[in-house]
Amino acid sequence: LGDRLLYLPHVYGPSVHPMPYFSDPGFPENLPAVWDAHFGHLSARSLPWGIGEFGGKYQGQDQVWQDRFVRYLREKGVKVWFYWALNPNSGDTGGILEDDWKTPVWPKIRLLQSLMAAPSGQAFDFLPAEGEVVNPERGFAADSYYPDEPSLDAAAKLAEARAKGFEVRLIRRTYYLHAFAGQDSLPQSFLNTLAQDLQSAQGAGVKLILRFAYRPDENLQGSPTYCDPPKERILAHLAQIGPVLRAHLGVIAYLEAGLIGPWGEWHSASPEAALMDPLPGYNEGNQPPCGRQNYDRKLPNAKTLEIVQALLQEVPGRKVAVRYPMAKAKLLELAGGGSPGTYPSPSAFSPLVPLEAHGNTLKARLGAHNDCFLASENDFGTYYYDPGPQQELEKEYWSQDSRFTVMGGETCTPTPYVPPEEGDPAAYVYRQFQRFRFNNLNLNYHPGFLSWLAGQRFGPDTLLQALKRDLGYRLYLRRVEVDRIHLSPGQSLTLRLYLENQGFGSMYNPKGLELVFVREGDGLEVARSLGSGFHGPPPGEEAVYTYTAEAPSGPGTYALWLRIYDPDLPDDPRYSVRLASRLEYRDGRNHLALYVHVR
Repeated sequence: LGDRLLYLPHVYGPSVHPMPYFSDPGFPENLPAVWDAHFGHLSARSLPWGIGEFGGKYQGQDQVWQDRFVRYLREKGVKVWFYWALNPNSGDTGGILEDDWKTPVWPKIRLLQSLMAAPSGQAFDFLPAEGEVVNPERGFAADSYYPDEPSLDAAAKLAEARAKGFEVRLIRRTYYLHAFAGQDSLPQSFLNTLAQDLQSAQGAGVKLILRFAYRPDENLQGSPTYCDPPKERILAHLAQIGPVLRAHLGVIAYLEAGLIGPWGEWHSASPEAALMDPLPGYNEGNQPPCGRQNYDRKLPNAKTLEIVQALLQEVPGRKVAVRYPMAKAKLLELAGGGSPGTYPSPSAFSPLVPLEAHGNTLKARLGAHNDCFLASENDFGTYYYDPGPQQELEKEYWSQDSRFTVMGGETCTPTPYVPPEEGDPAAYVYRQFQRFRFNNLNLNYHPGFLSWLAGQRFGPDTLLQALKRDLGYRLYLRRVEVDRIHLSPGQSLTLRLYLENQGFGSMYNPKGLELVFVREGDGLEVARSLGSGFHGPPPGEEAVYTYTAEAPSGPGTYALWLRIYDPDLPDDPRYSVRLASRLEYRDGRNHLALYVHVR
């Protein structure tokens, strides 16, 4: 009977059962003797035991005893245990989920993960990298404007940014097409320029954020008048641009919707073309031709939706960023059969959830850009004008939606708006970039704002340095495990990656993963695909990824390297992702500090 019984005691800490040994002067090193007396002695008698329940809130003495208990279980080689509890409403122990029932309590997760390592395998724990880790599709972005700059010299843009202390991997290239607004067809010379610009970007190893617009300025008194073209002309132009973009899709990070209004920023739309409607209750009065300072003609309508859908169709797999949270909500409402001319209902401000993320739907492919970030309480009309529930709803919508899509833009004031009650302006500004999950920021505008960032102390350095480090994704590989280190030729190897996204933003474009076995001695390389469509964890979150790869057929000792590559440019290491861990990175590969032996 003894061989068929498994002893599973329940063990809890001082907040659940305040026993005298928790207040002993030797705490917590007195605890192993207590546990040995209660159940640990069974190991010496080769009797099976595990832990039926343990847990607690992870703070104070409860954290101390749990840390010591988990170390005790590892020392004893215990593999059978149950943690109380998953759900957060578990009274005096709490759970491994926060009160929202969705967010993991990561310190508890990490504690329990240390009990899950495969006993016959090999693991390595990495320290996080320090400072900026330069990677594709993130960080500060250079900018360039056509026709002021008739062609893009991407390498010169990188050199110019480097001279200012920025290592950039993004250039925002805006094309002002006012010279062609009255023409049904774009000239071939412009299409050639566009293709050459995309080739220039690839030659420099950068990606482009593209925007097409017809109005390079507002229609102010005494200034030139610029008009939105009719919808049909815009659609015809997009049909010409599309093949050029698709031929160079790999160097496009994403597009900004543009096309409508001054600078393509989706306000002050021309009444004649009526590509957008006035906001409800807004009377734009008698407008001069093409509109002037009619800022609140910014509500998407059926024409807006048709233009956005056409733009998305021309760039399969790429996201398109819109200027306002209200605009995305209204586009989705219209696409679902909602009424035109009305402000989006509260239910339309429904952010992406994991099951919807990264799909080929309108909701998943529309991102965001804010070109007046921290300019005022409503970012100069980016959000609902008046403070209150609606404005906060729109801010939170953008914050949560950007977990799985793109957020970029620029500032437009010399200094940031900071609420009077905020005692630490630098900390407040950092939190706002973090809240809205910024992937990139224009390094040229506003110059005053950039100078302010450089002058603010934040942690050990400046706020500008913190943004260089944290804009976009920052994938920290905390731990790597394999299930075995001795393999037969062709045998399956299980690889487990513990990743944390420590950056502000998401990996909005998918990547491919490859495990590369590199043999010691002759350097023979054997690459095994781990799959495609990899986006990593959302910003501020952790995840564990498990993969299976076949061992090489030839005998030898092999180092393991991880390649996170761009599926559109798989052979160019400049577009591969470097992990934010202290590891060796070479030729687009991350050394996992593990070795396997094939015999």
